[in-house]
Amino acid sequence: MQELDPGIWTLEGDPIRFLSFPYELRSTIVDLGNGSLFVHSPVQLSIARRSIDAVGHVSYIVAPNKLHHLFLGEWAAAYPDAKLYAPPGLRDKRPDLQFFADLEDHAEPPWQSTLRQRVVRGSFFMEEVVFFHIASRTLILGDLVENHDPAKFGAIHRLGARANKMLAPNGSTPWNYRLTFLRRADARRSVEEILSWAPRRVVVMHGPCVEDNASQFLHNAFGWLL
Repeated sequence: MQELDPGIWTLEGDPIRFLSFPYELRSTIVDLGNGSLFVHSPVQLSIARRSIDAVGHVSYIVAPNKLHHLFLGEWAAAYPDAKLYAPPGLRDKRPDLQFFADLEDHAEPPWQSTLRQRVVRGSFFMEEVVFFHIASRTLILGDLVENHDPAKFGAIHRLGARANKMLAPNGSTPWNYRLTFLRRADARRSVEEILSWAPRRVVVMHGPCVEDNASQFLHNAFGWLL
């Protein structure tokens, strides 16, 4: 685990293949106080467990969107006391999982003093829940912005990633995802609220995180919408 600031860490998982691309995976872990941990988009449990257990107790597990569900089952089994929260669309996709509640536009009581959250609406394909760690001003994204490291791709995949607008250091909302936003006014309102939080750091799940010039990075990433 890498500590970004007091009470917030990232944890790297093993890459997986998605649409033939090797996707890096990243979880974000937040300390909610009293040893209670919030886990965002869990990676493979075998990689995470020792590091996680060393800093606290897993109490809440969230997925940012309906695509990031692969490892939820094993985490729920390993931490049966943890509450599982579903983003829009995932409860129907994974009826085998027992979700405690659905994620909405406002932070749930257990983390409302530590995190903000917002559902980015407007896509007919997938809505994503975005989180913001207040103390460190860290924005936590899922697939809304991808920022893949060119060095991780071969030549063909690198060309495809550049064409799809998802290659670092100029990561953005991939073109194939952008095309699903038919209600752009709804999406714009969501993104404008997120930008009003004035993040100083951006954690992305696919590719390098952004530690410098976060505001400029986000305005460029969402330029297609704003």
